[in-house]
Amino acid sequence: MAIKKRKMVMVLIMISGLLIMISPCEIMPGEEFDSQPFEDVTPNRLCTSSHEYICKVLTFTKAQNSYTFQFQLLKAYMHSIFVQVVTPHSCYMNITVWDSSNRKFQIFCTNISQQDGEFSTPFGTAVEGNHTFLFKATVEQNLNIKIKIVREDIKCLYDKIPQNEHGRIIFYEVSCFSDGYFMPHKVSLRTDRSYKFYIGRVSSICIKLNSKGGVVYNVSDPNNIPFAIYENDTLASVAGVNVFSFGTAMAGEYTIKIWIYCEVTWMNVAYAVVDDGPICNPPPDDTNQTIASDNFSIPFDLGLYTVIGAGVIAGALVIAVIHFRKKNDLGLKIKEK
Repeated sequence: MAIKKRKMVMVLIMISGLLIMISPCEIMPGEEFDSQPFEDVTPNRLCTSSHEYICKVLTFTKAQNSYTFQFQLLKAYMHSIFVQVVTPHSCYMNITVWDSSNRKFQIFCTNISQQDGEFSTPFGTAVEGNHTFLFKATVEQNLNIKIKIVREDIKCLYDKIPQNEHGRIIFYEVSCFSDGYFMPHKVSLRTDRSYKFYIGRVSSICIKLNSKGGVVYNVSDPNNIPFAIYENDTLASVAGVNVFSFGTAMAGEYTIKIWIYCEVTWMNVAYAVVDDGPICNPPPDDTNQTIASDNFSIPFDLGLYTVIGAGVIAGALVIAVIHFRKKNDLGLKIKEK
């Protein structure tokens, strides 16, 4: 009896092993899966670490009333320039920037004193490369001023675009404009969708200069039909943004045409296009519809493994039954004798 039980256990172990060997994997051949860490999935990472180029207290006198600094700046990032009088005095401060193309930006000019605390002025870059900063103070008495220049950890205009839209930006650019300068761009858009267009100035303008800028903004569809959006409207200040929605009637390449009118030599302007989703529900696709049915299908590989597994199990059971039936017949014959 013990021998029969032992053989029965051995047969069951063999059947179990066969089932394990022929069982299909949970990930079928050809199936794709993503093993990328979550933090690396986000495309086109938007920020870089903030960087302090200089933070220094300097003495300004009538003989030494200006300081010049040069730094390699990245394109399309916001920078903050800080000045603060740290002695009980006051002066008239001018800050001028030249970019790597030698374009001049007068970004700050006003009276500052110790009582006023720290002044900050933003400057967004339209080009990468060497930038020159000139700090010039008109002084009556010797005084000390703290100067600090920092690259912020966010790109131009991104602080004006809602964070939940950052992943849907399909076009982004920062350009340098002078009065009457024209800038065209080609953007591929889908049909029956809404898109949000953002545009805003990202470089400060000295208070004694006219900081008002005008903008003409047209969008032409793939058939070259123009749509007038802004017609010499006021461009928002460096703290603001102009935004409008545009719904498409066809897919294809759209042309964006921007003119900037201003009374300063140069200004940096950032603009972007965000996919805001479909306007209409997509029509039903008969080829992709799922029809309810009592019948169902399984993958070929899985069906093949299932048939083989069932055949092995059935064969093992038949062999086991025949084996034990022979043993029983032999046992009965011995008892009859």
